[in-house]
Amino acid sequence: MDSGERDIRVFQDDRKEQRHLVSRPDTRSRRDHRDVSPKLPQTLDDRVQELTDQEWGQSTKLYIGDKLIKEQALGDFLWYMFFDAIHHRGQLSTYIRPMGGKVPSIYGPSGDDPGPK
Repeated sequence: MDSGERDIRVFQDDRKEQRHLVSRPDTRSRRDHRDVSPKLPQTLDDRVQELTDQEWGQSTKLYIGDKLIKEQALGDFLWYMFFDAIHHRGQLSTYIRPMGGKVPSIYGPSGDDPGPK
């Protein structure tokens, strides 16, 4: 693991089983990332749509390194991540616009950038 990279893992069943809704792609170059990143939201959405009610309610643990950060039902964790993304989009807008910048469409279309056509 690079010194600047965090080891983030989500576990169910008391650290016996590590599950990934979407596995981190092997993106060693900027070109790899550019080719893969547009597909990730749809891949995650497809996987979430396949979850059963039992999986949605199953206890999930989020670790960063060896530190337990959060434990809650998977569905609650996904809502937490969704609202966290909304929060960061708001932060981005708050910092960029007063400096005369335009908010890019990195989380979907923005008022300044409709995104790819």
